Amino acid sequence: MSAAEHWSQTAAAVEALAAQLRRPDPAPPVDPVPGDAQRLGVLLRQRLAQAGADPRRGLARAEWRRLPLAFWVDGEDPLPLVEPERIALYWQQVLPAALARGDAAAAARWRVELLAGYANGFDQDGPLLRSFAASLARSWAGVGDAPGDAWARRIAALDRATSLFTPSKAVAGLAADLKAHDGLSSGWLARHGLWPDFFRSALGRAVMRALPQVPTRPPVPVGEFETCLA
Repeated sequence: MSAAEHWSQTAAAVEALAAQLRRPDPAPPVDPVPGDAQRLGVLLRQRLAQAGADPRRGLARAEWRRLPLAFWVDGEDPLPLVEPERIALYWQQVLPAALARGDAAAAARWRVELLAGYANGFDQDGPLLRSFAASLARSWAGVGDAPGDAWARRIAALDRATSLFTPSKAVAGLAADLKAHDGLSSGWLARHGLWPDFFRSALGRAVMRALPQVPTRPPVPVGEFETCLA
Protein backbone atom coordinates (compact mmCIF):
# COMPACT_ATOMS: atom_id res chain seq x y z
CA MET A 1 0.00 0.00 0.00
CA SER A 2 1.36 3.38 -0.99
CA ALA A 3 1.71 6.23 1.49
CA ALA A 4 -1.04 8.11 -0.30
CA GLU A 5 -3.47 5.16 -0.01
CA HIS A 6 -2.58 4.72 3.67
CA TRP A 7 -3.29 8.36 4.46
CA SER A 8 -6.50 8.25 2.44
CA GLN A 9 -7.81 5.30 4.48
CA THR A 10 -6.69 6.95 7.71
CA ALA A 11 -8.48 10.17 6.80
CA ALA A 12 -11.65 8.23 5.97
CA ALA A 13 -11.52 6.40 9.33
CA VAL A 14 -11.00 9.67 11.19
CA GLU A 15 -13.92 11.26 9.36
CA ALA A 16 -16.17 8.27 10.17
CA LEU A 17 -15.21 8.53 13.86
CA ALA A 18 -15.86 12.26 13.85
CA ALA A 19 -19.30 11.66 12.32
CA GLN A 20 -20.14 9.21 15.10
CA LEU A 21 -19.04 11.72 17.72
CA ARG A 22 -21.17 14.45 16.13
CA ARG A 23 -24.22 12.20 16.12
CA PRO A 24 -26.51 13.22 19.02
CA ASP A 25 -27.13 10.71 21.77
CA PRO A 26 -30.46 8.92 21.50
CA ALA A 27 -33.22 10.75 23.34
CA PRO A 28 -34.19 9.19 26.66
CA PRO A 29 -37.57 7.43 26.75
CA VAL A 30 -40.46 9.81 27.31
CA ASP A 31 -42.93 8.82 30.00
CA PRO A 32 -46.41 8.19 28.55
CA VAL A 33 -49.13 10.75 29.26
CA PRO A 34 -52.84 9.87 29.25
CA GLY A 35 -55.42 11.75 27.25
CA ASP A 36 -57.61 14.49 28.66
CA ALA A 37 -59.93 12.37 30.78
CA GLN A 38 -62.71 14.93 31.17
CA ARG A 39 -62.99 15.69 27.46
CA LEU A 40 -62.28 12.21 26.10
CA GLY A 41 -64.48 10.50 28.65
CA VAL A 42 -67.51 12.46 27.41
CA LEU A 43 -66.58 11.93 23.75
CA LEU A 44 -66.14 8.20 24.29
CA ARG A 45 -69.54 7.97 25.97
CA GLN A 46 -71.06 9.65 22.92
CA ARG A 47 -69.16 7.29 20.63
CA LEU A 48 -70.35 4.26 22.58
CA ALA A 49 -73.95 5.43 22.29
CA GLN A 50 -73.52 5.27 18.50
CA ALA A 51 -71.52 2.03 18.40
CA GLY A 52 -74.44 -0.38 18.39
CA ALA A 53 -75.25 -3.41 20.50
CA ASP A 54 -72.43 -5.68 19.27
CA PRO A 55 -69.53 -5.12 21.72
CA ARG A 56 -67.00 -6.25 19.09
CA ARG A 57 -67.90 -3.49 16.67
CA GLY A 58 -67.96 0.26 16.61
CA LEU A 59 -64.68 1.24 18.32
CA ALA A 60 -61.31 1.97 16.75
CA ARG A 61 -58.16 0.65 18.41
CA ALA A 62 -57.31 4.06 19.92
CA GLU A 63 -60.82 4.26 21.39
CA TRP A 64 -60.43 0.84 23.00
CA ARG A 65 -57.12 2.01 24.47
CA ARG A 66 -58.73 5.06 26.02
CA LEU A 67 -61.86 3.27 27.20
CA PRO A 68 -60.86 3.47 30.92
CA LEU A 69 -61.20 7.27 30.69
CA ALA A 70 -64.94 6.77 30.15
CA PHE A 71 -65.54 4.46 33.12
CA TRP A 72 -66.58 7.34 35.36
CA VAL A 73 -68.08 10.48 33.82
CA ASP A 74 -69.89 13.12 35.87
CA GLY A 75 -73.66 12.78 35.64
CA GLU A 76 -73.48 9.31 34.05
CA ASP A 77 -73.77 5.80 35.44
CA PRO A 78 -70.47 3.88 35.67
CA LEU A 79 -69.62 2.39 32.29
CA PRO A 80 -69.49 -1.23 33.55
CA LEU A 81 -73.19 -0.88 34.41
CA VAL A 82 -74.03 0.65 31.05
CA GLU A 83 -71.86 -1.54 28.78
CA PRO A 84 -71.15 -4.74 30.75
CA GLU A 85 -70.45 -6.90 27.68
CA ARG A 86 -68.09 -4.38 26.11
CA ILE A 87 -66.24 -3.90 29.40
CA ALA A 88 -65.91 -7.66 29.85
CA LEU A 89 -64.48 -7.87 26.33
CA TYR A 90 -62.00 -5.11 27.15
CA TRP A 91 -60.70 -6.85 30.29
CA GLN A 92 -60.74 -10.39 28.95
CA GLN A 93 -59.54 -9.98 25.36
CA VAL A 94 -58.73 -6.49 24.12
CA LEU A 95 -56.37 -5.36 26.88
CA PRO A 96 -54.51 -8.69 27.29
CA ALA A 97 -53.98 -8.90 23.53
CA ALA A 98 -52.63 -5.33 23.41
CA LEU A 99 -50.18 -5.99 26.25
CA ALA A 100 -49.02 -9.28 24.74
CA ARG A 101 -47.98 -7.84 21.36
CA GLY A 102 -44.37 -7.42 22.48
CA ASP A 103 -44.25 -3.67 21.89
CA ALA A 104 -43.28 -2.16 25.25
CA ALA A 105 -43.90 1.44 24.16
CA ALA A 106 -47.40 0.59 22.95
CA ALA A 107 -48.08 -1.38 26.14
CA ALA A 108 -47.10 1.68 28.18
CA ARG A 109 -49.65 3.77 26.27
CA TRP A 110 -52.38 1.25 27.14
CA ARG A 111 -51.31 1.05 30.77
CA VAL A 112 -51.16 4.81 31.32
CA GLU A 113 -54.78 5.22 30.16
CA LEU A 114 -55.71 2.40 32.52
CA LEU A 115 -53.90 4.05 35.42
CA ALA A 116 -55.50 7.40 34.60
CA GLY A 117 -58.95 5.80 34.58
CA TYR A 118 -58.26 4.42 38.06
CA ALA A 119 -56.99 7.78 39.33
CA ASN A 120 -59.93 9.71 37.86
CA GLY A 121 -62.51 7.33 39.31
CA PHE A 122 -60.96 7.16 42.75
CA ASP A 123 -63.79 9.07 44.44
CA GLN A 124 -66.18 6.32 43.31
CA ASP A 125 -65.46 4.08 46.27
CA GLY A 126 -67.09 0.68 46.13
CA PRO A 127 -66.88 -2.74 44.48
CA LEU A 128 -66.48 -1.33 40.95
CA LEU A 129 -63.37 0.61 41.92
CA ARG A 130 -61.94 -2.36 43.82
CA SER A 131 -62.59 -4.61 40.82
CA PHE A 132 -60.94 -2.04 38.53
CA ALA A 133 -57.93 -1.89 40.88
CA ALA A 134 -57.56 -5.68 40.86
CA SER A 135 -57.60 -5.70 37.06
CA LEU A 136 -55.12 -2.82 37.02
CA ALA A 137 -52.74 -4.81 39.22
CA ARG A 138 -53.04 -7.85 36.94
CA SER A 139 -52.20 -5.71 33.91
CA TRP A 140 -48.84 -4.93 35.53
CA ALA A 141 -48.03 -8.59 36.19
CA GLY A 142 -46.41 -9.10 32.80
CA VAL A 143 -43.99 -6.15 32.94
CA GLY A 144 -40.57 -7.33 31.81
CA ASP A 145 -36.96 -6.20 31.84
CA ALA A 146 -36.86 -4.62 28.38
CA PRO A 147 -35.70 -0.99 28.19
CA GLY A 148 -39.15 -0.02 26.95
CA ASP A 149 -40.68 -1.36 30.17
CA ALA A 150 -38.76 1.11 32.34
CA TRP A 151 -41.79 3.34 32.96
CA ALA A 152 -44.02 0.40 33.89
CA ARG A 153 -41.34 -0.86 36.30
CA ARG A 154 -41.29 2.53 38.02
CA ILE A 155 -45.06 2.40 38.50
CA ALA A 156 -44.72 -1.16 39.84
CA ALA A 157 -42.07 0.06 42.29
CA LEU A 158 -44.39 2.88 43.35
CA ASP A 159 -47.13 0.35 44.01
CA ARG A 160 -44.80 -1.75 46.17
CA ALA A 161 -43.78 1.34 48.15
CA THR A 162 -47.22 2.96 48.53
CA SER A 163 -49.90 0.31 47.77
CA LEU A 164 -50.95 2.40 44.77
CA PHE A 165 -53.14 -0.39 43.38
CA THR A 166 -54.98 -0.91 46.71
CA PRO A 167 -57.74 1.71 47.05
CA SER A 168 -57.94 1.50 50.83
CA LYS A 169 -54.21 2.21 51.24
CA ALA A 170 -53.20 4.23 48.19
CA VAL A 171 -53.94 7.74 49.49
CA ALA A 172 -52.04 7.32 52.75
CA GLY A 173 -49.13 5.59 51.00
CA LEU A 174 -48.79 8.19 48.26
CA ALA A 175 -49.13 11.09 50.70
CA ALA A 176 -46.40 9.66 52.94
CA ASP A 177 -44.12 9.15 49.94
CA LEU A 178 -44.76 12.70 48.74
CA LYS A 179 -44.08 14.07 52.22
CA ALA A 180 -40.77 12.19 52.28
CA HIS A 181 -39.97 14.01 49.02
CA ASP A 182 -40.44 17.31 50.91
CA GLY A 183 -43.84 17.80 49.28
CA LEU A 184 -42.25 18.98 46.03
CA SER A 185 -44.93 17.71 43.68
CA SER A 186 -43.32 18.30 40.27
CA GLY A 187 -40.12 16.44 41.13
CA TRP A 188 -42.11 13.69 42.80
CA LEU A 189 -44.29 13.18 39.72
CA ALA A 190 -41.26 12.98 37.43
CA ARG A 191 -39.46 10.60 39.77
CA HIS A 192 -42.31 8.10 39.71
CA GLY A 193 -43.41 8.55 36.09
CA LEU A 194 -46.78 10.12 36.89
CA TRP A 195 -48.22 12.59 34.39
CA PRO A 196 -48.19 16.38 35.02
CA ASP A 197 -51.98 16.58 35.61
CA PHE A 198 -52.05 13.72 38.11
CA PHE A 199 -53.04 16.05 40.97
CA ARG A 200 -56.16 17.07 39.04
CA SER A 201 -57.44 13.49 39.25
CA ALA A 202 -59.62 12.31 42.12
CA LEU A 203 -56.72 10.28 43.51
CA GLY A 204 -54.30 13.19 43.19
CA ARG A 205 -56.69 15.55 44.97
CA ALA A 206 -57.16 13.03 47.77
CA VAL A 207 -53.39 12.75 48.18
CA MET A 208 -53.03 16.52 48.48
CA ARG A 209 -55.84 16.67 51.06
CA ALA A 210 -54.11 13.96 53.08
CA LEU A 211 -50.65 15.51 52.89
CA PRO A 212 -51.03 17.91 55.89
CA GLN A 213 -52.04 14.97 58.11
CA VAL A 214 -48.87 13.01 57.38
CA PRO A 215 -46.61 13.28 60.44
CA THR A 216 -43.28 14.94 59.88
CA ARG A 217 -40.41 12.64 60.73
CA PRO A 218 -38.63 14.15 63.76
CA PRO A 219 -34.94 14.93 63.38
CA VAL A 220 -32.52 12.38 64.80
CA PRO A 221 -31.04 13.63 68.10
CA VAL A 222 -27.34 14.42 67.90
CA GLY A 223 -26.39 11.70 70.39
CA GLU A 224 -28.28 9.00 68.47
CA PHE A 225 -26.73 10.20 65.21
CA GLU A 226 -23.23 9.91 66.68
CA THR A 227 -24.09 6.45 68.00
CA CYS A 228 -25.12 5.37 64.51
CA LEU A 229 -21.81 6.57 63.13
CA ALA A 230 -19.76 4.84 65.84
